[in-house]
Amino acid sequence: MPASLPAPPLPATPADAGAWPDPPEAGLALLLAQAARAHAGPVVLVAADAGRAQRIAATLPLFAGAVPVLSLPAPDTLPYEAEDAPPQALAARIGVLRRLAAEDHAVLVLPLATLLRRTAPAAHLEASTLTLRHGHVLDPEAARRRLEAAGYRRVERVAAPGEFTLRGGVVDVFPGDRRTPCRIRTAEGTVVAIGAFDPHSQRSLDALETLALPPACEMPLTDAAADTVRRRLGERFGEDVARGAWARGLREGAAPAGVEACLPLFFDATETLFDALPDTALLVLDGGLDAALAGAWEQIEAAHARARGGERPVLPPDALWLSPAAFDRACAARRRVRVDAGAGTGGLAGVAAPADADALLHALQTPPERRVLLVAASATQAEAWQATLGQARVDAARVDDTTAFLAAAGPRVGIGVGTLDEGLALDAPALALLPVPDVAPHDADGAHAAGTGTGPGLAGIAPGDPVVHLDSGVGRYHGLVAMEAGGVRGEFVAIDYAGEDRLYVPVTQIGRLARYAGTVDGDAPLHALGSNHWEQARERAQAQVRDTAAALLARQAQREARGGHAHAIDTGRVAAFARGFAFEETADQRRAIAEVLADLAAPRAMDRLVCGDVGFGKTEVALRAAFAVATGGRQVAVLVPTTLLAQQHARTFRERFAGWPIRVAELSRFRKGKALDATLAKLAAGEIDVVVGTHRLLERGVAFRDLGLAIVDEEQRFGVRQKERFRQLREDVDVLAMSATPIPRTLAMAMAGLRELSLIGTPPARRAPVRTRVAAWEPGRVRDALRRELARGGQAYVLHNDVDDIDTFADGIRALVPEARVAVAHAQMPAADLKDVMTGFHRRRSDVLVCTTIIEAGIDNPHTNTIVIDRADCFGLAQLQQLRGRVGRSDRRGHALLIVDPARMTADARRRLEAFAAVEELGGGFALASHDLEIRGAGELLGEAQSGQIREIGFDLYRRLLARAVDALRAGREPDAAAAAGYTGVEVEIRAPALIPDDYVEDVGTRLELYVRIDAATDAAGLDALHAELLDRFGPLPEPTARLLALAGLRVMAAPLAIARIDIGDEACVLSPLDGPSVDRDALAAALADPALGATLDGATLHLAAPGADADAAIARLRDLLARLGAAQRG
Repeated sequence: MPASLPAPPLPATPADAGAWPDPPEAGLALLLAQAARAHAGPVVLVAADAGRAQRIAATLPLFAGAVPVLSLPAPDTLPYEAEDAPPQALAARIGVLRRLAAEDHAVLVLPLATLLRRTAPAAHLEASTLTLRHGHVLDPEAARRRLEAAGYRRVERVAAPGEFTLRGGVVDVFPGDRRTPCRIRTAEGTVVAIGAFDPHSQRSLDALETLALPPACEMPLTDAAADTVRRRLGERFGEDVARGAWARGLREGAAPAGVEACLPLFFDATETLFDALPDTALLVLDGGLDAALAGAWEQIEAAHARARGGERPVLPPDALWLSPAAFDRACAARRRVRVDAGAGTGGLAGVAAPADADALLHALQTPPERRVLLVAASATQAEAWQATLGQARVDAARVDDTTAFLAAAGPRVGIGVGTLDEGLALDAPALALLPVPDVAPHDADGAHAAGTGTGPGLAGIAPGDPVVHLDSGVGRYHGLVAMEAGGVRGEFVAIDYAGEDRLYVPVTQIGRLARYAGTVDGDAPLHALGSNHWEQARERAQAQVRDTAAALLARQAQREARGGHAHAIDTGRVAAFARGFAFEETADQRRAIAEVLADLAAPRAMDRLVCGDVGFGKTEVALRAAFAVATGGRQVAVLVPTTLLAQQHARTFRERFAGWPIRVAELSRFRKGKALDATLAKLAAGEIDVVVGTHRLLERGVAFRDLGLAIVDEEQRFGVRQKERFRQLREDVDVLAMSATPIPRTLAMAMAGLRELSLIGTPPARRAPVRTRVAAWEPGRVRDALRRELARGGQAYVLHNDVDDIDTFADGIRALVPEARVAVAHAQMPAADLKDVMTGFHRRRSDVLVCTTIIEAGIDNPHTNTIVIDRADCFGLAQLQQLRGRVGRSDRRGHALLIVDPARMTADARRRLEAFAAVEELGGGFALASHDLEIRGAGELLGEAQSGQIREIGFDLYRRLLARAVDALRAGREPDAAAAAGYTGVEVEIRAPALIPDDYVEDVGTRLELYVRIDAATDAAGLDALHAELLDRFGPLPEPTARLLALAGLRVMAAPLAIARIDIGDEACVLSPLDGPSVDRDALAAALADPALGATLDGATLHLAAPGADADAAIARLRDLLARLGAAQRG
């Protein structure tokens, strides 16, 4: 241990309890690291609260070097709350304690609340962990029982930790300690393969040699355990409770919500984390722990009093938590030290960090009294600051070992990487640690150095939902029905129509169906089979669609006539820049980036919309595009709707472009006077490459030297005048728009093909959906929501969108949660005050931010994971989606509490909130925009003249008609009304089963989704990918499913020949018609001349001799025939 650094006292025995000084948090992290190096055993900090624990744990690696830093989070639930603890928390505890037992030196940081909770015995948790290897014996049914007993929930499709599925010999399971779920394959009761897989595509990823599955629940969920609990319930509460609904649910294998509150009933004795710590552990008891302990116990007793008298059995507090007396006894048995404010700060003092980059540069250019270590948040930021300091003639050495730098004489200024929220000064040696500001100095903007997506379709449709059949009109989806037709077993989509009629649509014709959208489901029309009402409605819509398509194409033609600029993209530099992205790109993100770069390189103007849910990586797509254009010598404008978002994006762009010759500036109301004038002058002179700004960028006096790309974030948030300016921009420069919930008109145009669309639907790994609740205002509910977040060390937004009384409302929040530091932010504040509040909240100087919708767009704070929205019924879906997207942006589950006024809530608002709740899952922004189309109607989309037609035939079919009309007019021909409204696929009839059996894919929704995807495949590669996915997810394909894919392959091969129908019979196969404009009759005759083929052409109908009743042999002959015809056409 370096002798010159502070050396905290280390007691030798429990009787030698000592005292440590009480320095700032960074100083305490330094003392902990020093103690861990010297102490032969783990050093365990018991922090007074979860936020302090998180901050110290984040700072510790800066000082710890090779010493492992471990941490445990605070509980995700409040005392006696009827909520389930997430499986990740239990898995983390098991993993940390295993690691702790294996290390000679380590630091463990945990909040008091975590140490107080009683836990399941460690022996039970170890016994409940299932470890698998290749060759292990594993009966799938036994695996099911084992997983359910360990708290895993069986679902149809694994998406979240604590879930599993079982399909034949394939087990999918998502353990709480892994970033992705895992797939276990068995054959004849033996494990033959283990690997991770993508929860969204369901495709396999990396292979694994072994897999440990920790329990997802602390309690054993078995019949024997249920019997034990019922017996103990009877002993404690009487037989009525033992026979009640709560206990019955447990016996039926469904763990009741909040079952952890009855943990002691499952075991003969519980344990605490004290029992899991090795004898060599040194406890460091935080300052203020006594007050925190008393406050925690007071809250537990109050929660116990509120919970009594409910439906659930309620155990006394000391059965579930350590009482203050029990906690003191447990501490007294251990070696320990107390952090004591009376012992001073130990020569470790807090210092104010420089307010901004300019202040830091000024301070460093003046010889300081101490050596200085600057701490950057990332290696990229450290490199940028090292370059900036070099330009200012300040030599800064790169520091990899902080402790060595602090302990030895050396460079006057160093720069390292770590987490440091506030500055720290050491008296001996004379050193100062300072966090660097987020952005570079204003005068150092940088110097030039040398050198598709689709809509929702039938996804998620439920019985009773309206659905459109192209020939029969609007009915109600009834479900999938398996039955025999013509002696052949098949599966059909059943649709109910007026007059109690029912239509059965073969799954091979599922392309004739579309989900109805255009009005509220209950108001959708219901047609009668055999009537002409549907045909008339379709014809009326088609007539108006032609005029609409012509008008839209006219605008697009004006733009395309001007041509565009083909950017010279340096692919090598773009690839090097991409390597600086700190996260793994999702497949959708990679696709969107490739599409945008291809557009930029093309000699036509780009107009692309990137639609992706909040936090799914749209900003990185924008960064790649901006980099490609800026390094090519042209300027980039990034337009955002709010000043706060401009500040955040400017910071993000500067950090990502650090080290590259790209100059970034910001233009918003935060920039005034001389700084604003200088920015405008540089922009006009071409001395700024990327400018991030609000609508200020669109005003008079803003000139560019050579603008090549405009990036518009959340276009729907801008006003009418700004949108008109955007339309003018699109005529001159490439435009990239980004949104999580684009306005209906924008989305509809993109879906119709008039604007390019990139859809990012895959969330980052470990992102959990935001748990959303809708409720009336109740002070206790709001208080619990905020306290839950504070207890786990997080921050919260409380949105109150009325500036006139926001301060009074904030006082009410302070009264509800007096322990919280509450700040207020709204757009009418002076710019400097608003910036200070937001910066302070970002740096965790406040716990709760009472605010208006100023936080709506793009504000990113990973510590904020709860949002309370007052009068949520007054907001639209796009706003609600954006607001909910402000939380849950890390691997911690987010919570959204939507406060409504039931007496004042309109029917439209109620439908909005129902839609919002229906798409709680990740990636729901696109679906929300589609729901917005349904609720708000089509008047806003293309004008009121079209809205009636959309209500009659549904938006999805209207979109198809519009897309086909656009395609026809582009090709120089009038739309064919009959063809446009009809089915454009190839119909295939076969007298053999072609379906997905329900014993192969049990879930009806999953089967329906697969049928739609198979029907929508347009090439052989897509079908091959589907085949591989089915094999991967469900195992070997049964014969009817393999046949279904083979028929889809015939459709793909027949489509270019304009064949409309293939009929596969026992005696002959018939293909018709073969007289389309794309058919070369001479080439066709030559291809059929081979007598061995057995094919004859009768007018436009081709007959192929069938090999008897062998349907699969007939498919093989047809495949050969279509391959010959295709080759002849191409030749």
